[in-house]
Amino acid sequence: MAKRNLLLLSNSTLHPTGYLEYAQEIICEFLRGANVQEVLFVPYALRDQDGYGSKVKSTLTPWGFKVSSIHEADDPTFAVKKAQAIFIGGGNTFQLLKGLYDNQLVELIRGRV
Repeated sequence: MAKRNLLLLSNSTLHPTGYLEYAQEIICEFLRGANVQEVLFVPYALRDQDGYGSKVKSTLTPWGFKVSSIHEADDPTFAVKKAQAIFIGGGNTFQLLKGLYDNQLVELIRGRV
């Protein structure tokens, strides 16, 4: 089995810190350690995908990462194929899976990670 390169977080906010703030150091270390400059965000788990994408962009951009959101991609399959890193946001798991299956991304992402 090939080596997997994953960073798994169980939540995005640890009160009283802001969004992903508690994990900033480990996220940056993980991404920079893999020479990642651009992150593909998957916001399918929330209905407000524009808002979710904006939240992630406004968090990761000051940390030095460019963020694109898959729901804005002309070709989600190509976006996954060219992604340096894939960040899948949490929320409604059923909605997330529906978005991934509707766009035929489950196996593609599985193969990338």
